[in-house]
Amino acid sequence: MGVIQRLPPDVVNRMAAGEILARPCNAVKELVENSLDAGATEIVVTLQNSGLKLLQVQDNGKGIARDDFELACERFATSKLEKFEDLAHMKTYGFRGEALASLSHVSKVNIVSKQADSACAYQANFVDGKMMAPTKPSAGKNGTCVTATDLFYNLPQRRNKMATHNEEAKMVFDTIMRFAIHRPDVSFALRQNASSDFRTRGGDASLRDVVSLLLGRDVADALVNLHHESTRLKFAFGGVMSRPISAATASLAQHRKTRNNVFSVFINGRSVRSDILKQPLDEVLSRRALVCQFCAVDLKIDETRVDVNVHPTKSSVLFLEKDEIVDEIRGYIEKLIGEMFGDAKNSPPPPPPAANREASPKNVFHFTNSIEVLRRNSLAATSSFKATANSQIEKKRVDYMEIRTDSKERKMDEFVVRCRTDSEHAVVDHESIDEISMVSIGSQEADESQTMTTTRREFDYESLMELRREICEAASPTLREMFKSFSFVGAINPELVLVQFGTALYSINFAKLLAEFFYQAANHLDSVASPPFRAPIGESAVSRRPTRHPSGLRRGKGVFFADLSSRRRVFHVESTILREKREFRRVISFLSKKILAWFSAFCDASWKLTISKILIPAIRKKLIPPERFKQENVVQLLADAHDLYKVFERCGT
Repeated sequence: MGVIQRLPPDVVNRMAAGEILARPCNAVKELVENSLDAGATEIVVTLQNSGLKLLQVQDNGKGIARDDFELACERFATSKLEKFEDLAHMKTYGFRGEALASLSHVSKVNIVSKQADSACAYQANFVDGKMMAPTKPSAGKNGTCVTATDLFYNLPQRRNKMATHNEEAKMVFDTIMRFAIHRPDVSFALRQNASSDFRTRGGDASLRDVVSLLLGRDVADALVNLHHESTRLKFAFGGVMSRPISAATASLAQHRKTRNNVFSVFINGRSVRSDILKQPLDEVLSRRALVCQFCAVDLKIDETRVDVNVHPTKSSVLFLEKDEIVDEIRGYIEKLIGEMFGDAKNSPPPPPPAANREASPKNVFHFTNSIEVLRRNSLAATSSFKATANSQIEKKRVDYMEIRTDSKERKMDEFVVRCRTDSEHAVVDHESIDEISMVSIGSQEADESQTMTTTRREFDYESLMELRREICEAASPTLREMFKSFSFVGAINPELVLVQFGTALYSINFAKLLAEFFYQAANHLDSVASPPFRAPIGESAVSRRPTRHPSGLRRGKGVFFADLSSRRRVFHVESTILREKREFRRVISFLSKKILAWFSAFCDASWKLTISKILIPAIRKKLIPPERFKQENVVQLLADAHDLYKVFERCGT
């Protein structure tokens, strides 16, 4: 005889019920959705002991016909779905036929219902999905009243775990509050232990009226409407949010003492949990050091592009082109909050830097002020909104979402430099330990700055300024944030490097990256001071055209490069040529290619140190990555801890 056996039906049903109804708030959500599907305009929820002793939902909907009572609590029996294809055009909250069935498997259920054309109401009792006796007449109002007593009576472990009734009551309150805000036209009431917690008016009541009743007049007065549509992606983004406030204000501290932040998401009318829709708001607020006390999102997507049959609890949905929709919402929220606070002068100050934050390295190239605009528009990987959502409840640690590296962490070899002569500029040589000494980076920069006595030159040519504007306008805010805060993993070869950003590992085409970096650097030659030459440059050195173009910077002579013994002289001669020729785009493109060729020609044993110690820090600080990097696959995702967790179902700690 085989060891595999069929589970008894009661075990199967009880296991399924435990998944669908994990807490009293899940039962309330299912019953409220049934009431809304029935066209109810008034819903009253009554609890005793947070719903464990008694949970009742009464509505004034169309009611249940007497002939349908027998199937009311049978699993997979529903009036909202006839064939599988109907899921593609589902307009009702419920469709699985599991809510009442699951409730009858973990409690004792009584249903009283009356239709408008019935002479009286009818009632019946249900246990384990079966009607215990035929229906009998009863007094009752139009609509349905579902009462569940002794919730989880046959699951003692779960019932004992919910000994903290106050917490369960808060979750029920939160569930009803979300529906009340989403449907201000419906009157919702909550009663606990013979006392009334709240009651919304319904009818012609506005959303602001409901928010004022549930969250306070201060939140209602600060509401901002959300609205964005996309015909291409076939979605409409709506809802409201309270005007964000600074994370360091006294009003926020007072708010935290009285209530938590509220974030509600409805997709096609369904209350769902969707971190991916919360993420855009989190990122924008985090970067500006803001906190939003309340946000209710109402996202409507073409029904044919949404899959509602994802989980038995119906707490999540899937929809097409998720990333594109989120990107559009992110851009809209960024623009909206930018309009709220105006420019940087009116925006709240950023949080003070940490005491141990890495000191800013000495500037190599001077970029325009437009970069500050890009920095304000960039996206942060952390989440301020999430951190302040509930300061009193300890967040569950999720291994695959934990970022285990920090780009701000300093390395010991930053403080180790090679002793050098006046004419030598070398990087760290790990093979020459005897020549290594500990030197303060700050003092080293100070010494170098003292030797530079000349002033910075300034170019105000319109052509050059136009090139700089083009660089800033073509920038990608998301890539900008990535390049600012990624952690360098290593170089596979001179043309391919690996970096980590968040929980993901990326490969970068370093050759294309350097080409763009040197092009942008060549657009800012005026940031390099012009030291005096030991001898004046002859006119012929400037105007003479070489017989042939040099193959690399090291051997270049004539028009572009008069002397390569000093890097500063190269830039000085270049600026002279640019000043005369005014052919900025062609000359700068040529110059950047020659610099790249020079770096490529000398990939000796120290090329890894050159990349990690010189180029990567400069790129992280100064590069403005263009949007075309995405189309050219300059940055490619290799692996993500979140996706790997789905495969291996574990994550090392």
